[in-house]
Parts: sequence; C-alpha cells; structure tokens
Amino acid sequence: MPRKRIDQFLARKVVLLILLGAMTALLAASIASKAEVSAQVTLEDAIVMILISLVLFFITGVLWLYTAILIKDLEEC
Repeated sequence: MPRKRIDQFLARKVVLLILLGAMTALLAASIASKAEVSAQVTLEDAIVMILISLVLFFITGVLWLYTAILIKDLEEC
C-alpha cells in the first residue's frame, strides 16, 4: 500500500515538472521573440532580455532532465 502512494506522489511530481518546464519555455520564447533593438528598446535592454531568456531555457532543460531521470527511476522499480 505505501508503494502505491509513493508512485502517485512521483507521478504528480512528474506532471508538475513537465508543466513547469513548458511554462518556463513559453516565457523564455516570448521574451526572446521581443528582443530587438528599436526606438524604445536599447541595445543593453535587448541583451538583458536575451540573457533572461537563456536562463529560462536553461531552467527548462534542467527541469525536463530531472523529469526524465525521475521517469527512468519510476520504470526501474
């Protein structure tokens, strides 16, 4: 019986991590798509936007890698 509760908890954690990774990827893509130098946006602002989007893409990758490891551990048990 406790094994089933652990599996349910880990399954919820997997879904949460996938959704969180998708949200950070969406946010990073939307920030990166707006990063262009124009009359209102200076070069420094565009560089900061690109750096923020790169950090968010890195967070997305870490979340999805952790999710893949978690799924692998679930299947091995």
